Amino acid sequence: PRYCARNSAVMLGYIHGAPVVLGTATPSAESYHNALTGKYTLLEIKNRYSDAVLPHIKVVKKEKPGTIFEKYSLDVFRRELALSRKLIVLQNRRGYSPALICSDCKETVMCPKCSVPLAFHLEKKQLICHYCGYFEKSRSSCPKCGNENIYFRGAGTEQVEEELKRLFPGVPVYRMDQDSTRKKNAHDDILNLFGKPGPSILTGTKMIAKGLDFHDVSVVCIVNLDSELIFPDFRSDERAFQLTEQVAGRAGRGRIKGEVILQVFNDISPVIGYIEKHDTKGFLESELEMRRVTSYPPFSKLIKITMSSDKLPELRNAAMSLYHALVSKKTGCVIYRPAEKMILKVNNIFRLYILIKSLIINDRSGKKVRSLVSDTLKGHKLPSGIKTDIDVDPVDLM
Repeated sequence: PRYCARNSAVMLGYIHGAPVVLGTATPSAESYHNALTGKYTLLEIKNRYSDAVLPHIKVVKKEKPGTIFEKYSLDVFRRELALSRKLIVLQNRRGYSPALICSDCKETVMCPKCSVPLAFHLEKKQLICHYCGYFEKSRSSCPKCGNENIYFRGAGTEQVEEELKRLFPGVPVYRMDQDSTRKKNAHDDILNLFGKPGPSILTGTKMIAKGLDFHDVSVVCIVNLDSELIFPDFRSDERAFQLTEQVAGRAGRGRIKGEVILQVFNDISPVIGYIEKHDTKGFLESELEMRRVTSYPPFSKLIKITMSSDKLPELRNAAMSLYHALVSKKTGCVIYRPAEKMILKVNNIFRLYILIKSLIINDRSGKKVRSLVSDTLKGHKLPSGIKTDIDVDPVDLM
């Protein structure tokens, strides 16, 4: 079963007549809308603990795709480390590099089981798939043409760690991601080392964005914010804003005034303007207006039907057959044609999805769209080998 823990908690509280407290510095658009319309009670904390000042946000435009850090970022790092302060560097990709490419034929080394590139992991000297777990030894030549002039595209946490150690020899650099925290107590060990007096740097994925409370962290740097803004999902802007605000909250938690450096190629994204001003309300109001115009939650109910099979032609035919069966019911719901998931194949299984949208003004409880799906699936026989997963109020469309 698929469920949203937040919505489940709210429903459980409703059933038992118990108050439910939803606590966050970055509420979802749906929760904020519920507060504005009186479904939730909005309680605001307008000051940081101990009257700490919100960190200054500095947007730095990235000029060269091959470089990890811009000059401004490095100058700030040197200044703060010289003052025995600590830095946090967020790169929301693990491994050394997300892709290995041939400079001659432009072939990307792909996972044989998934439609994604293999990521290079320096520590293990392996090419690893982050979806199915497939791995192989690192290559020195292109598997297609044999050319030995192959290069890495993009940087993961391992490469960021390596670059920081090269740039700041003698300064302890710690990495926190899924790979470095596999061993027992590794999470606590890394944080204890980072928390020791003196200058140090912590880099990692989004697991370093929440809950850390080190008063001598003066600077947080997000290496590449663009990667959080490009996902084909109506919630991608919201997630990027939330992640940035959450990791920004790690800086300047004590008496030291904090700074957050956002390195981006696209510095004109409207989201960045709201991030610069820590304008959560402004962002949410803008996001809700966009959702209203495009009829996405909280102004509609969604159901995502994911269909999967190891045979792509049969899967496409079955998806189109189900799509036509849904459309034939003529319920007034918006039914989108079957689309490939962002990662079409995972572990040799192909995946398509059908998105169904029902406007709140016509279907406040979502009963109409739920009945449409359940009734259609009961009366529509799918070929053997086709698996269906029903996700009501999906948290993502990827």
